Amino acid sequence: MESGGLVAEQIQYNSSIKLASMLNTFIVLIWSACTVPKSWCPSLITCLNKNNGNKIEPRSYRGLHIAATRSKIFIVIIIERLRPSYE
Repeated sequence: MESGGLVAEQIQYNSSIKLASMLNTFIVLIWSACTVPKSWCPSLITCLNKNNGNKIEPRSYRGLHIAATRSKIFIVIIIERLRPSYE
C-alpha cells in the first residue's frame, strides 16, 4: 500500500535536499492543520506467524501493520519528538 507514488527506497537511499524539503513542507502542513490526508487512513493489518510454535495458537502470531510510507515517516517523527518526555 503506497500513497502518492513515494516508496520507502526513494527516501532511504535519497539524500536530495529537494526530497527533504518536500517532506518537511508536507509535515509542517499536517502539523499546523492538525489533520492527516484521508489517503493515509486506510491500512492493512495482517497476522504473521512467528515460526516458533503451534500454528493453531494465537500466541504464535503477531500483527503486521501495512501503511503508506509517508504516514510511517510522520509516525516516526512524532515518536521521536515525544520520546524525551516519556523516557
